Amino acid sequence: MENEVARRLGEMFADMPAELVVPRVGTFAEVPAPDDFRCWTISGYRPTETDETVTVNLMAASSELPPDVYFVARTLRRWAGLGALARSTVVDRLALPSGTVLGGAELTFGSGQGWTVRFAECDAAGLSELGVLVEFNDTKLTTIDDLTDATEM
Repeated sequence: MENEVARRLGEMFADMPAELVVPRVGTFAEVPAPDDFRCWTISGYRPTETDETVTVNLMAASSELPPDVYFVARTLRRWAGLGALARSTVVDRLALPSGTVLGGAELTFGSGQGWTVRFAECDAAGLSELGVLVEFNDTKLTTIDDLTDATEM
C-alpha cells in the first residue's frame, strides 16, 4: 500500500506544471531545486496591507503532496499580522534590541499547513548573514532558529 501511495505521489509530482497559479497572489515560476524536489518562486510579491515585498517559495518533494495553493493564498492575505508576530517573537526570544530590523522575508510552503519565514536581512549584532528562521503551523508560531550556528556544520 505504501509503495502505491508513493508511486501515485510521484506521478502527481511529475505532472505538476512549470508555472503554478495561486489565486489572488500570482504566477509562480519553477526554479532549480535539489534532486527529488521541485520549487516554484514569486519574487517581489507585496502582500496586502503591507509596504514590504517578500519572496514566496512553493516546494514539493516527490514523496509529498504539492502545496495547497488556497492555504498559501490565505496565509499571504494574513501576512501583515503573521509577519508582525514573527518579528516581535524573534526580538523577544533572542533578546534583541527593540529597534532591530528583520527584513528580506522569504516564505516557503510545502505540503500541509507547516511553513517557514526566513528573515534574510537582520541588523542585530551576533546574527549571521543566514538570518533567522521562523516556523509556523498554520497561524501558530512553533519554532525560532537563529541560523548563526548553521555555519559551523
